[in-house]
Amino acid sequence: MAAMAGLERWVSGQLQELLGLSARHVPAFLVALARRSRSLEELLERLRETEALRVEEPRVREFASQLWEKVPREAPREPPGRAAERAALELQRQNRGYRLVESDEEGPGPAQDHAQDEPRPRRRHLRRRRRSESPPEATTAYEEAQKRLKMAEEDQKALIPELRKRSRREYLAKREREKLEELELEIQDEELLFGEDSLSAPELRELRYKRRLRDLAREYKRAGDREQLERSSRYHIPEETREKDVPEAVPEAERRRQSLQDGRRALPIFPFRDELVAAVGQHQVLVIEGETGSGKTTQIPQYLHEERVPSVIMIDEAHERTLHTDVLFGLIKDIARFRPHLKVLVASATLDTERFSAFFDHAPVFRIPGRRFPVDIYYTKAPEADYLEACVVSVLQIHVTQPPGDILVFLTGQEEIEACVELLQERCRRLGSRLPELLVLPIYANLPSELQARIFEPTPPGARKVVVATNIAETSVTIDGIVYVLDPGFCKQKSYSARTGMESLVVTPCSRVTAPVCHLCVTCVSPVCHLYGCTEEVLTVAAMLSVNNAVFYRPKDKVLHADSARVAFSVPGGDHLVLLNVYNQWVASGHSLQWCYEHFVQARSLRRARDVRDQLQGLMERFLSPQAITAGFFYHTARLSRGGYRTVKHQQPVFIHPNSALFSLQPRWVLYHELVCTSKEFMRQVIEIDSSWLLEVAPHYYQAKELEDGSGRKMPKKAGKSREELG
Repeated sequence: MAAMAGLERWVSGQLQELLGLSARHVPAFLVALARRSRSLEELLERLRETEALRVEEPRVREFASQLWEKVPREAPREPPGRAAERAALELQRQNRGYRLVESDEEGPGPAQDHAQDEPRPRRRHLRRRRRSESPPEATTAYEEAQKRLKMAEEDQKALIPELRKRSRREYLAKREREKLEELELEIQDEELLFGEDSLSAPELRELRYKRRLRDLAREYKRAGDREQLERSSRYHIPEETREKDVPEAVPEAERRRQSLQDGRRALPIFPFRDELVAAVGQHQVLVIEGETGSGKTTQIPQYLHEERVPSVIMIDEAHERTLHTDVLFGLIKDIARFRPHLKVLVASATLDTERFSAFFDHAPVFRIPGRRFPVDIYYTKAPEADYLEACVVSVLQIHVTQPPGDILVFLTGQEEIEACVELLQERCRRLGSRLPELLVLPIYANLPSELQARIFEPTPPGARKVVVATNIAETSVTIDGIVYVLDPGFCKQKSYSARTGMESLVVTPCSRVTAPVCHLCVTCVSPVCHLYGCTEEVLTVAAMLSVNNAVFYRPKDKVLHADSARVAFSVPGGDHLVLLNVYNQWVASGHSLQWCYEHFVQARSLRRARDVRDQLQGLMERFLSPQAITAGFFYHTARLSRGGYRTVKHQQPVFIHPNSALFSLQPRWVLYHELVCTSKEFMRQVIEIDSSWLLEVAPHYYQAKELEDGSGRKMPKKAGKSREELG
């Protein structure tokens, strides 16, 4: 590997001298080309076919010659059939060289000297004695050996054609594989190095011809495999002559419907269907409490639809308390007082029923008892100093000691989930084959949908799956096969301060009754954009803001690539215009999924923003300016002062989020979409504004004295830039 890497670096340097450039995969391609060539002339011919180098130039031929000498080659391997054929021919040659030992009979011979004739009688005597002593079976054994040699020779003669045929077949099959691989590599190289846009018309026709040839070869191979399978599995079933009653086949749709109905009847809510429908008819507001998996989310809407109960609003997962949901509850309460025919259902698995009942004028509570499966709950005897480490140890203990069943682990956020996944994978690698296979799968809101879908795939036999999730998996997602659940007892909760206008997201302990839950924020849009003639742009920005900061994806192993892709979307003016730029480029790509992969943008969030935009567009006429956004969020403003940014009204110290496009620019006046307190008080989705706009759009809220620019005052060393300086 080191030698090949050094050779590729040498080729890259030579290409820099010859062409003035060197792409990433070109050196490896040229080295592979040289290894496949059987001679220097063939290498030159292949280089000529690429049309990348002019083979006629002396320095190119010198480069090819040096490359041919440097490329390591394996000794040619002789095919097994050829070796067997050579061994048979050698054995045949040896057999032909065998001769029988003739007997030394006496006979007339030439005259010899007396000294030589004297010992002859003794030798004849010895020969005669040896012949008399040899058994008569020797002649028979000799004849048998001759027969066996002749039979072996005949067998070898008959075997050689068969060996040649087998060797030829093996050679043709190998040749077919090599040619197909070579064609695949040529197509990949042309697509990678040039692409269809940079090819001429003849080259493009040649590329399409190669693709067609490759597809035909694949189809031919698949057809041969199918034919061979049919030959091996072909059998004859005698026709049934007896008469018997054959039940009619149940259609697939009917069978699926019946299976679905059986599943509905097995839910704990099914026995209470009639009582629930009657309670909805009797009361205007009904608080429903039921265990997770009881079927309240999926079945209650179906029951109401089947019973034709109108005008029902169902608020599910009511425990997901945010600023928006609290406002929603207040609006629904007021609307219900003026519309007596409106039915309101408030449902949740972990709900403070008494508080919600009191809020809705002491509405009745309908409880759905029971779970689909029995649940045993165990608690630690004492708090853990490091609950993340305790979760990792508990997962491994369950995996080693407990019966089969998948594991679900709840953690507070993406950072903890990624840390837990790394710890589990590292310890599984350390234990090696001593530990059964453990599939570690994360799931959190910002994870792309194709990676989230992996948690629903069946677990392979002999393995166990552990899902490390935020509270998105508690009530919003149902995962089959989960047997063990680990909950560290911490969750991230949002709290809103009306005085500072800030939402804080902090890790807090939760009680045994309530568990960490997921939350969804919905952004409303003010129709002030008509005033500035930018309806289309504001619709897009409002829709993008509604996806809750889940536009960009930043995988831990590709942080630099993701950050570079995000910077490429930056435009002067702020984060709202960045979101508009992302959406417009996605639309220009034809809503391409591949475009989202390449730019580290979540396709699911963009599709959701498109749906929200379509809904908003249906409510408005067809007519982005920063003035329009300022008119909608005039109370979310901050000014750069000597000590940093402070909110205009309450003088609250705030900071621009590091992911903002304005993080390094720091304009003097900014408007933000929301304030979130994590490690600091961060402003999210920031846009640069002019202070004069605030008096124009909200004279009832601001005074001129509050909005003095202060550009003549002494500013910090890293002074903010004005709108004109930002361009």
